[in-house]
Amino acid sequence: MTFRRLSPVLGGFAALTVIASAAINPAATASPPVGTGKVVGTAVLKVIGGGTATVTWKENGGAAHVEKDVALPWEHTIDVVEEANSEVRANGAGATGCTITMGDMLVSFKSEPNPVCEFAYWG
Repeated sequence: MTFRRLSPVLGGFAALTVIASAAINPAATASPPVGTGKVVGTAVLKVIGGGTATVTWKENGGAAHVEKDVALPWEHTIDVVEEANSEVRANGAGATGCTITMGDMLVSFKSEPNPVCEFAYWG
């Protein structure tokens, strides 16, 4: 079972906290994109560190994309759809953090091993 809670972060932005009661395989739980469908800009997903890691990212509530043994640091640009959750996560000894930026705003940041960053735009 998953519980979702929205918290205001910055004007127009919300952080989506997901609390899962069991380990879930991201590829097995892919769902179609959600939100209004209105593209409001772009965001840059980044994983910080050195060496390699497995990076999993989701764009606008869509299916999980898994990239194995990618060189760090890693980054990818996505379109941002209003009211849809996007995320990036990394697993690997070299993965030390992640960020998501939209324009010049830092909208998600984690500095920890195997980081997970999430973001949703609510305009």
